[in-house]
Amino acid sequence: YLPTRLALVRTWIDLAGTGAIPAPEAVKNASPVLEEILRAEPGNSAALISRGQVQSLNEDRKAARRSFEQALAANPRDAAGLKEYGSLLFNTGNTEEAVNYLRQAVSIEPYDPLMQWELCVLHAFTVDVAGASRECKRIGDIQPGNPMQFYGQGYLYLFKGELAKFIQEYSKAIELDPGDHELKTGIAS
Repeated sequence: YLPTRLALVRTWIDLAGTGAIPAPEAVKNASPVLEEILRAEPGNSAALISRGQVQSLNEDRKAARRSFEQALAANPRDAAGLKEYGSLLFNTGNTEEAVNYLRQAVSIEPYDPLMQWELCVLHAFTVDVAGASRECKRIGDIQPGNPMQFYGQGYLYLFKGELAKFIQEYSKAIELDPGDHELKTGIAS
């Protein structure tokens, strides 16, 4: 019962994250389910992580930070919690602290391309050429043929203002996954 309810909450979070539903709708649907879960199991780290994500969707970053800290106090080696907290820290301008949490997440789940993606994109957004190249390449090492390695490199070139290289990297990603309409939209915009 609990895993199913948490999966439902994750679905609302993911739908909002991709823009399929508005964030307020995800918050409205997920919040009561999470509160019910946390009443029954106040230390459930997965539910606390999800609550932090919902609070982030609701732009309540202070509350999200508290939820992620509670989740990590309950389970310090929760890679998903470390990743989400690292992402929140990066999005609030705490880059060095974010790198620390993201590296911990990757050390726990070294073969998870989604964990690696967070480091790849962090370095791309900060225009750290060596870091982005290393971390994005690692995605391809983990999972050959994964277009995210080129998507991340594309971000790097976009933020550097090198549009020809941006298009070249995005084109490689599209070649690997021609059905990914988000990549095609990214090139067109």
